[in-house]
Amino acid sequence: TYPLVVQYPVIQKGWNLLSLPVRPANNHWRMVYPRAINIPFWFSQNQYQPSENLSVGYGYYVKYSDSVDRQIAGVRLLRIDRNDNVLLYDGWNTIGGLSVPVSIERIQFENYGAEPLPQRVSGVYGYRTDRGFVEVSELTPGLGYWIKIRGKGYLKLEAPGTPRTGIVRDEERERVLNTSVPVSVRDAEGKEATLYLSSLPIDRERFELPPVPPAELFDVRFASGTYVEDGASPIVRFQGVQHPVTLRLERSAAAEYTVIDAAGRSWGVLRNGTEAVSYTHLRA
Repeated sequence: TYPLVVQYPVIQKGWNLLSLPVRPANNHWRMVYPRAINIPFWFSQNQYQPSENLSVGYGYYVKYSDSVDRQIAGVRLLRIDRNDNVLLYDGWNTIGGLSVPVSIERIQFENYGAEPLPQRVSGVYGYRTDRGFVEVSELTPGLGYWIKIRGKGYLKLEAPGTPRTGIVRDEERERVLNTSVPVSVRDAEGKEATLYLSSLPIDRERFELPPVPPAELFDVRFASGTYVEDGASPIVRFQGVQHPVTLRLERSAAAEYTVIDAAGRSWGVLRNGTEAVSYTHLRA
């Protein structure tokens, strides 16, 4: 018999980024996610691709209505290597984890042929139905994630044989975020995300978000594709929101920001950490 892996409360109503937390007896998507309402799709080689048969090590977008799946049967997954053929390409990829939590420090790669070993060049991002992309320090069983690499190679993950390490610190990232002004973006359904206005020059690749998800999915970002912006006239783009949408400066800032929509109509001014602006389309 196969042990059960309880996924509750991993799966939520709406869109989820998921992965196989076990090796199932049958990997057809209708057996893995029987209550899902779409064929799962993953991202590789700069495009989204549907997949009826699911593989360990990959992340898949899956949509649910009110009824969600709570558990899946399969063999515990404690290692992923080249035998699983999880081939990652230069750029962004969706990946999955193991049957146990794994620190992102343990994400490794194996060579593809004679090509150099790939290098991870981004943070690791999950996707939350009500928040969009969220940077993480650990891979949770059953969830999917985004990573960006330089090169081409196979994913390698091993269950830790020692206690998990703490959160991976990026001191430059922390410095920029601690000196930036947070701007919260919240829609009528309570979906929200936080962007940051920086007075310091930034390394855009350090704050780059994964590719924009398909049209229905909630997403908020600057036009540069980042969640931090150091320009004087930042442009914000969002999708999958319910209007009206509200912007708020979470703490005081020296600058003031006039919010206008794509047609040039003013929706108000953000200042001193107190102003909120509701609008239908935004350009800041």
